[in-house]
Amino acid sequence: MVPELFNYKTSLLNPALKLILPFIFLYGAYSFYQARNQYSNELKKLMSVLAFAGFVGFLATLFRYLGDVFTVWKWGESLAFLLFGFASIYATWQAIGPLAMFVNKLVFDISDDFGKDSTISAESVNKLGRNHD
Repeated sequence: MVPELFNYKTSLLNPALKLILPFIFLYGAYSFYQARNQYSNELKKLMSVLAFAGFVGFLATLFRYLGDVFTVWKWGESLAFLLFGFASIYATWQAIGPLAMFVNKLVFDISDDFGKDSTISAESVNKLGRNHD
């Protein structure tokens, strides 16, 4: 027995999510794209991949909606979600190495600063990867 809330054909949750999810993915892609412009080097590459993943997720949700209307569009949903999965895995793979090195360096920089005069220098904060134009 399926509760009415989760019944695919009669629940209001199904059409509501179909309307909301594309905008969530699109907002995520836009946010990562904006963040891409604020960072440099490895973080910029990572934000680019995440923006691409968000855009592909947006396309996948559109194909999901179109697949309910036109069954010939169901392949697009599968392909787009597959690309979304690969982009997410690639982003994770790209982030682990540089992020681990970044955190390690940041911890040592902060601990060095605390050892000197118990304050964090502006130089350590600037090492976070943000562009300061």
